[in-house]
Amino acid sequence: MTPSSAPPPRDPGTISVELDKVTSLIATAQRLVGENRAVDLSALEGKVASICGAVADLPREDARRFLSALESLITGLDQLESALRRRYGPLFDPPEGPAMAPARAAKAARAYDALDGTQPTAHSSGDGS
Repeated sequence: MTPSSAPPPRDPGTISVELDKVTSLIATAQRLVGENRAVDLSALEGKVASICGAVADLPREDARRFLSALESLITGLDQLESALRRRYGPLFDPPEGPAMAPARAAKAARAYDALDGTQPTAHSSGDGS
């Protein structure tokens, strides 16, 4: 099984450990980008998806304890993206192009809505992605 296809952690303790590992990976990647060094982010998306899936599968009260950590994770990912964009400029745009950004944003918004128990908001696209 590859790192990106590993099953998501199921208990809050393991999720917390995995979240700490990903946060450390992001911080290290930011440092390396700042030093103009190569960064291998091949496993990052799978790890983040696994953690988010695991948190989403928890009972609401257990999941709520991860809200602050997930917000910090998103902040770290945003900062890493900014650093990569500064370093690589237009080469950084993903293969599907910026046109897919609204779909990714809508998917993230639906995940947040599910976490806090609210109904989908106007930023949801309703496209099922």
